[in-house]
Amino acid sequence: HDSLRCRSGDDLAPRRQNLPYDTLRDFAAITQVTTQPIAVAVHPSVPAQTIQELIAYARANPGKLSFAHSGTGSGQHLSGELLKKMARIDMVHIPYKGGAPAVQDLVGGRVPVGVLGSTPLIPHHKSGRVRILAFTSKERFAPMPQIATLHEAGLTGFETSQWLGLLAPRGTPDAVIQRLYTETAKALALPEVRERLTQAALQPVGNSPREFAAVIRADIERWGKLARELGIQPL
Repeated sequence: HDSLRCRSGDDLAPRRQNLPYDTLRDFAAITQVTTQPIAVAVHPSVPAQTIQELIAYARANPGKLSFAHSGTGSGQHLSGELLKKMARIDMVHIPYKGGAPAVQDLVGGRVPVGVLGSTPLIPHHKSGRVRILAFTSKERFAPMPQIATLHEAGLTGFETSQWLGLLAPRGTPDAVIQRLYTETAKALALPEVRERLTQAALQPVGNSPREFAAVIRADIERWGKLARELGIQPL
């Protein structure tokens, strides 16, 4: 379909104003393709081996730590702010123009903490250049089940994620939406596709258009409410 769009959950975070579109008004949900938790990671110079130790260190040193994320108002930024709120800690947020430079500075020790996408951090965790202390999903992350979640660590109910999904322009015929959903779901069910996605630390989803639309609405409401509570303004 010429106008098919792939969107990420981060597009729903209140990071931009005066956008030329409204997600709920202008797009029809097809299916959520993948989901992935956000990772809380530290440079090895930070004296914390667990997320509980990081929280204790941050409480003992208010304002000393800063955390990198992919940009003001992004899902990573808001996840970090939610961590601060629920853990009752004070960290300075450092916005970057995307995740790549944020990861580079975390690996280089120029910023001590990162609240960033999981995929680019996993190789650095395995090499010892950073330590992933927790994931933001409620359930453990299948590619790295040994790492706890923030929910398990005592921040009960903490759950955020990054996802990729397919949408079409509002008004696309239902038959086209259903065909695109069916074919995408079939592809996501193939063992080789699931294996490739898992290797990239992405968990396949393939939910229905109705289910995906509910995810979009819930995320818009949740992120918008949190941004208003924290006084975060879109750029």
